[in-house]
Amino acid sequence: MTPRPKPASIDFDQAAGLVTGGMTALRLARAAGIESGQTVLVQGGAGGDVTARSAKVVRPGGLLMTIANRPPEEACAAARIRCPAFIPPPTAIGPELRELATLVDAGKVKAHVDQVFPLAEAGAAQQLSETGRTRGKIVLNVP
Repeated sequence: MTPRPKPASIDFDQAAGLVTGGMTALRLARAAGIESGQTVLVQGGAGGDVTARSAKVVRPGGLLMTIANRPPEEACAAARIRCPAFIPPPTAIGPELRELATLVDAGKVKAHVDQVFPLAEAGAAQQLSETGRTRGKIVLNVP
């Protein structure tokens, strides 16, 4: 199967920012058994560390999955939610990237880029990343 080009509905900067977060979200949704019509909250998808507060916003009986900093078991028990550990399995990413591109072009997934830096300003991009205050991906534009 030939690789699919970037989603036609987004630019190259958005496509660059989509891969890591998009792939992680797709794998989490599969592992959680998310079905069409369900409401899902994704916090920290851009790398922020918000899991300590996340248990408070999930409905009782709900599911909180994260790839980093699992909330304390006591917080999950108090909120009456499930908080299983998730470690994405190593898999070939080609099929998942094609699926992700299809979801983007269908308007079901959106890529959010906080800021784009030219390669010459990579240091500034790193400094912004270290603040932990971005809302979306930081992209380096390499000519």
